[in-house]
Formats: sequence, C-alpha cells, structure tokens
Amino acid sequence: MANVLIVDDDSLVRESLSALLIESGYQVRSVEEGFSALAEAQTNTPDVLLSDLRMPGMSGEELIREVRHRFPTVKVIAMSGSYSGIEVPVGVAAHFFYEKGTDRRSLLRLLKTCTEPTPTHLM
Repeated sequence: MANVLIVDDDSLVRESLSALLIESGYQVRSVEEGFSALAEAQTNTPDVLLSDLRMPGMSGEELIREVRHRFPTVKVIAMSGSYSGIEVPVGVAAHFFYEKGTDRRSLLRLLKTCTEPTPTHLM
C-alpha cells in the first residue's frame, strides 16, 4: 500500500488521520512541521504528502512548493479548516484539497486517486 506523510501542527489531527489511514491499509508517518517533513521525505520519499496549510515556521504553502520542486513524483493533498470547498485554494501548488472536519471518506477517495496507477497507452 502507499506511503503517506502527514504534516500538521495539531497532534490530535495527526493522530486521528494516522489511525484512519493505517486502518485503511496505508503506511503512515507524521510530523508536526514543514522542516521535519522535508527531512523525513529526504530519508523516505512518500507517495503522498498530506499537509496542513497553516502551520508555524514553514507554512504548508511553502512546504508544498518545496516538495513539488524536490520530489516531483509525490502527489500532494493540501488540507485546512480555514478554507472551504473541494478546490485547491488559489496559489497553492497541491494536486488536491481536503477540508478538515468534512467526511473522511472524501479524504480516502482522494488518497485512492493519488495512489492508483496511471494508465499508460501504447502508441
């Protein structure tokens, strides 16, 4: 199963999302801030980065830009409780957006989309 790195400064969010994803069969690591996330990704590049947008120190937006630059194969899901909707907020370089506190099945669907093999077509 896919390897997911969760980044959120709220320990309750990290713990609850970790439990959900582990129960769903994902390999999960979690850290509380952007600099630790970059170090963790350097050691063991995740398949998916699930990052809060508002964090102290390095913001989620900065982290996402850096991850997309350093690790272009990593799929990125931005998450926040400050934005609403399903669209990625303007200026955020994520592939997908998850609104915290909404139906967790929608997060699992996003993760499935991120980790499904991309069909290749022979020409």
